[in-house]
Amino acid sequence: GFPMKQGVIVNTRVRLLVKAGALGYSGWRAKRTGSRKRRSIRGCIVGADISVLSVKMVQEGATPIEGLSGVTIDRTLVPRTTKKIRKLFSLDRSDDVRPYVVKVKRSIGQKEIEV
Repeated sequence: GFPMKQGVIVNTRVRLLVKAGALGYSGWRAKRTGSRKRRSIRGCIVGADISVLSVKMVQEGATPIEGLSGVTIDRTLVPRTTKKIRKLFSLDRSDDVRPYVVKVKRSIGQKEIEV
């Protein structure tokens, strides 16, 4: 898709001149300083034509939202290394990591294994 950019007050795509490393074209390295490239960028207004919008719930309000508030989703992609488990659960180096290891049951053919 096309990245949404703050300050572009339309709900469609526009072609803007962007600098190297700016939103919309981060893989491009300019050959000269100050050179810009014309890229397609979507405006910041959300419309009906957007198929996916990633959001994060920051604060829960007075009335709960059905299907979002209070629902916990099982994590299937979990960290495996101790360093990443400590980071996820905010543990110290002296804390034991083993109670926080998440076991996932997967079935391969007719066998069911624990990963």
